[in-house]
Amino acid sequence: MPFGIMNSGATLTRGVKKLLCEMDNAVDYIDDLLVHTETWEAHVETLAELFRRLREANFTARPVKCVLGSSTIDFLGHRLGQGTISLHD
Repeated sequence: MPFGIMNSGATLTRGVKKLLCEMDNAVDYIDDLLVHTETWEAHVETLAELFRRLREANFTARPVKCVLGSSTIDFLGHRLGQGTISLHD
């Protein structure tokens, strides 16, 4: 998406919301995506579907910014994982 477009943030948000439509195990916040599942098999399936949708929509993900298969993650100032939510130090 070119920079300088006044409504680029809203356009990105709409595109990501459409991309994640009916993906119950994926959430977004601005340009961050989070996949959460109960099992490893479900996680792999959900990631495959997410990456397929990203590719079809011509979105890109920077590998250096991706955390895959982690049991805990820092997201929006909170540490999420293994049934717990705590404030991130």
